[in-house]
Amino acid sequence: MNRLSHIVENHLVGHDALALARELSALPLDEATALTLSLRNVAVIDASGVAALVRLYSQFEAAGKALDLVDVNASVFHELERVGIDACISVDARASTRAESRSKPPPPGAAGRFMRWLNPTTTLH
Repeated sequence: MNRLSHIVENHLVGHDALALARELSALPLDEATALTLSLRNVAVIDASGVAALVRLYSQFEAAGKALDLVDVNASVFHELERVGIDACISVDARASTRAESRSKPPPPGAAGRFMRWLNPTTTLH
């Protein structure tokens, strides 16, 4: 298994989120079977950042490759959890974030919202 690792340097907001694809284009992704993205430098994510991660996840899934997010800080983790991405993408939060998250129930319907976003024609019951 050829796993690549990459540290995302910018926040996943607006124009910086759109630059993620360009940032990753420098990596030999064709040769990789998996990609681990470290989000340790990402303190903020918005809808553009979520969309960039969803696009990346969709491309990797279609190619039979794995995508993992690691070193995710609390605010980013909670946003990813809120929209349900953590139900499909492996999200490894920092230890303090994991401990805090275990004490809270998951947001209602989060995974369903994410799955409908990936494939709006699918109806989840």
